[in-house]
Amino acid sequence: MQVRTSTGRHRQARVRHAEVSVIKVNQIQSAAQALRLAPRIDMAGVCVGDEADAHCIGVDVARAIHDALPGLPLSVALPGWAALQPGQVDRLLQDIGASHFEFTPVDLAKPADFAAELLRLQAIRAPKIANGFFLQHDDLSFASDLAPYHALQQAGVVWFQFEIGSAVALGVCLSQPDLQRVQSFLAGLPVLATDQITALGGYPLSTVSNFFFNLGLPRAQRNYDFGQLAWAESQLMKLLPQRAAKTWATPTSG
Repeated sequence: MQVRTSTGRHRQARVRHAEVSVIKVNQIQSAAQALRLAPRIDMAGVCVGDEADAHCIGVDVARAIHDALPGLPLSVALPGWAALQPGQVDRLLQDIGASHFEFTPVDLAKPADFAAELLRLQAIRAPKIANGFFLQHDDLSFASDLAPYHALQQAGVVWFQFEIGSAVALGVCLSQPDLQRVQSFLAGLPVLATDQITALGGYPLSTVSNFFFNLGLPRAQRNYDFGQLAWAESQLMKLLPQRAAKTWATPTSG
């Protein structure tokens, strides 16, 4: 795992642990990579746009990933979606075969911008995943009010991605009162979480049972969702157990 913030030893709190339900892996770069990961994940995530951007793949590569894994949900983030009409977003997602549209919301503390974005999101038919949320040991501002998240749900958001820093890593670990606050807050939302975990089971926040992982990209200074945590494919192959017996097509390249 690559961490672009301070790290430390890991601990496990003595609390009830949730069973892992959904695993999503983002920044997949090819159909071949998706096929290698497919038995261990429940959803693939890609960023589609200008291929000069280290996070992005082209529409043709995204379509190849879908075609190789037709039964695997595919979330597509479009960095340039603000320049597109909602109908254009839906057509592009349909062309790729995406199951979800993924985006990073505007600043929730700017009411006018947030209201305008909600209107645009309501016009996009695809189910949505909102990313770019952080709960850090020194900043829990994203956990101050559930109202914006409920508004996003009304606009079609079905998952929220939170990077938690951290429930397990000493040195950047949330205090016990903050862990309780975060646990209570996340219980009210459909959440995919990531953290500095080294084992999939036994995560201290019992209200978190769905996880996402960003694959590391050598040319990228950050992740597509502005997060700091990234994993090598080889690390995920060790961390994630096989989910179920699945049969996928074999890509010709990638």
